[in-house]
Amino acid sequence: IQCEIETYKLRDCPPFTALSYTWGAEDNEKEISLNGLSKTVRLNLARFLRHARDDMNSYPSGSASSHAPIGYLWIDALCINQENVRERNAQVAIMRDIYKEAKRIVRWLG
Repeated sequence: IQCEIETYKLRDCPPFTALSYTWGAEDNEKEISLNGLSKTVRLNLARFLRHARDDMNSYPSGSASSHAPIGYLWIDALCINQENVRERNAQVAIMRDIYKEAKRIVRWLG
């Protein structure tokens, strides 16, 4: 799985999908590529990313289906620096706004 992070101000960002999911067990992890660097994520997130990638590849470009490709994603484990307490607290404080701005929300149970 290869991902890239792009940074936007919430009011200026392109349409995006916010992911709501369970993190899963801490001892069950996978490696992904994030901006060309190795990043460890929980298995449940890795499974979602693989599913989203495969789903995106199965629909023609511009599909109008509600199951059409997801496009930009906001995923807390990737979009919030979990090791920076100040950033994490600031982002958690605006998560309601983030989910409100999302074009759609995907719930992933695994």
